[in-house]
Parts: sequence; structure tokens; C-alpha cells
Amino acid sequence: MKKNNNDNNNNNNKKKKKKKKKIMIIIITIIIIIVVVVVVVVVVVVVVVVAVVVVAVAVELFCIITMFVGRKVDEEFYLRDSAWVGDVTTANVDENLQDVYVYNGTYIANSADCGEPIIGISPDFFTVTEPLEDVNASIPTWTVQVLLTKPLDAESTEDLRISLIVEDMPDSAPSFKNDTYVVYVSESTPPGTLIVSGIEAQDTDEYDEITYTVNDAGVINIYLREALDFETSRSHSFTITATDSINLTGTCEVIINVRNTLDSRPVFSLPVYFALVQENVSSGTLVTRVSAFDGDASDGSTGNDIRYSIVEVVVVVVVVVVVVVVVVVVVVVVLVVAISTAVMTIATFFTFFYLITLCFSYFDFTFTFKP
Repeated sequence: MKKNNNDNNNNNNKKKKKKKKKIMIIIITIIIIIVVVVVVVVVVVVVVVVAVVVVAVAVELFCIITMFVGRKVDEEFYLRDSAWVGDVTTANVDENLQDVYVYNGTYIANSADCGEPIIGISPDFFTVTEPLEDVNASIPTWTVQVLLTKPLDAESTEDLRISLIVEDMPDSAPSFKNDTYVVYVSESTPPGTLIVSGIEAQDTDEYDEITYTVNDAGVINIYLREALDFETSRSHSFTITATDSINLTGTCEVIINVRNTLDSRPVFSLPVYFALVQENVSSGTLVTRVSAFDGDASDGSTGNDIRYSIVEVVVVVVVVVVVVVVVVVVVVVVLVVAISTAVMTIATFFTFFYLITLCFSYFDFTFTFKP
């Protein structure tokens, strides 16, 4: 017996050692995977950073090279379209290009689109003489000719083409196509329906950004948020405000007119009417008056006139029978569901108990109850 016990202990020790080895192998594997993932992430981040730095350096070198290589005689000068009258832009022309210098320039407008001269040429700078907004609208880049004279030789002249590029500045307020938009929506339209669309603001500034806000939306917020009621309110309105990057605004008003629909059932003034009639009353005698009213308002187009009719007693009996049958069916369904739920609960309990028994038998647990 002792020998068998020793063998069992040895076997148990061997099993425990094997389990420990497996656990150690799993832990080491997980650590290796984590280290590999961290190394890969670090390498990827380093590669991305190096690539970004290389691209930035390449772009900077390209800009520096293009500044000194391939310069032509033609020069470009940028003028803001919001420049005021009398604003000065210096025309610095490198005399080493062709040994020319703006000294006594003469303005020549060679484009019919320019109209009257709006740029004055002084010895070495341009002066804005009229607002440039109209030019920006039609000619964002426009070229004029300036007659240049060499400072040391007044006998010879050279032509230099100078492009005056009007830079767009955000100085125009956004505007809508219409000041007022009117739409008609039926009061039976469900919430979530798109009722207003296609309203867009425009800004003559080329690169300006526009944001929209809705003020005093009430019930309407582009999509119908709540059900409409013609009898409560026949019209709703809200204002759309468009704001550009320098807080210039434009507004338009949206008016929602509600169309009436027959969505209210008639209601009698009394739930039950009683009348006493003598047996000898002749036909055509007034017995009682029955009146009903309709909650739908009349807008002249829905025709919500109330019509009366007498329902036969047979119809009432049929309705009562149908109601009773429906109630019985509902009760039966509820009972079936309750019984099914109870059966499923019991089955789940026994299944759980069976699983617990299997677990105890697998681990060979023994419980001893002492009195």
C-alpha cells in the first residue's frame, strides 16, 4: 500500500512539473510576442518620422533652388483685392537680370477688360488708384506693359512684362439666392422627413469658408423634428444665418406653411342619449337631438362635414363577439408563454446541476459529512 501511495505521489509530482513547464512556455511566448509587436511599432514610427523629415527637407531644397535657378525677366506682383486707394506695392526688379531698372515707367493698358487705369506707375512702385474688387470679379490675373529705361543709356529701351495678380481676400459677405423660402408641408408628415433642402449661400470670395446656423428653429430644423398640427399652428418660420471666416453674415428666412388634413375623429357631445317616446306618437315627430363635433379646423379645402348614420344592433353584437374572441386568444397566448418559460427555467436548472456534477466528478472531489 505504501509503495502504491509513493507511486501515486510521484505521478502527481510529474504532472505538476509538466503543468508548470507548459505555463512557463506560454508566459515566455506571450512576452516574446509583446516584445516583437513593440519593436515593430517603434520601427514603423521611426520610418514614418524619417520619411516626413526627408519630404520636408526635399520641399525646402526645391523652394530654395527655384528661387535662384531659372528666374526670368517677367515679374509677378501680388495685390490684395481689398487694397485701398493710395495703397503702394513696391516693384523691386533685379537690375542684374538684364541690367534694367524701373526708373521712369510708363503705364500702358493693353487689355480692354481693364477699362480705365486703376494702377498708377511711379518711378519704382505701383499705386492703387481705384478699388480692385471689380477687377477680382472678372480678371484675377491680368498683365500690363511697363516701358523700362536703362539708367546709364537713355537711348535704348527694353520691354518687361509684369503680371499684377490680384489676391482674393475674404471681404464679401455670403448671400442666399432668395431672401425668403416658402414650403408647404402636410400636418400628417411623419417626424424625420426632409422638408427643406437645396438652400445654399454663395460667397464671391474664392477660398472663403461658410458655416451655417439656424436661429429660432421652433418645431422645424430642416428635418421635421415633431409632428405638425394645423389646428395649433398653421405656419412656422426660422432664419438661416451663413457666416464666413471673418464673421460676415448673410441671412434668409424659411417659412413652413402647414396643410390641413382630416386626422381627428368626430366626438359626440354625450356618450349616451336617452329619449322617452309614447307609443301613439306619429311618424316624423322629433324624439331627441344628437350632435357631434370634429377637431379638424376648416380651411375651405378639406371638406370636414360630419355625416350621421344608424348602426344596426347586429353589427354591435358582432363587434362584441370579436372582442371576446380576441381577449380569449390573448389569454391563451399568455398562458402558453408562461408555461414555456417555466419549463425552460426548470430545464436550465437541471442542466446547470448536471454540469456542476460533471465538474466535481472530473476533479475527483469528495465531500464527507459527519454527524
